[in-house]
Amino acid sequence: MSYTKTKILIELKKALKEKGWNTFDNPIITGVSGINHIFDLMIEKGKKRIYVDFGRGDILDLLKTVAKALDIKDKTDAEVLFIVSKNELNGLGDAAKNVKLLKILTYEKNPIEEIVDNVEQI
Repeated sequence: MSYTKTKILIELKKALKEKGWNTFDNPIITGVSGINHIFDLMIEKGKKRIYVDFGRGDILDLLKTVAKALDIKDKTDAEVLFIVSKNELNGLGDAAKNVKLLKILTYEKNPIEEIVDNVEQI
């Protein structure tokens, strides 16, 4: 089955809600710089908050999320999660391996199950 970003978001929100997570579409958070950053999704459970961006095998997607994570890190204790398919991650080369500011989560066959399982462990 082919998954698009929209399909993954819809199914992911449903699966996370079933696990007790609250989900928020396109949250905006103002960084230390004063710039408003929009993420694809924000999820919360208890005191845990995670901002989520979905990427393609494009270094610019990764860099945009790194810049957002850097700008908001002093304003929140939330995690920032960059989600990309394992095949697309390979296209990012060593750049993705050297990023320590955010978590990079990959998926292969069943993105919803793999993402939810990994989010639960954060």
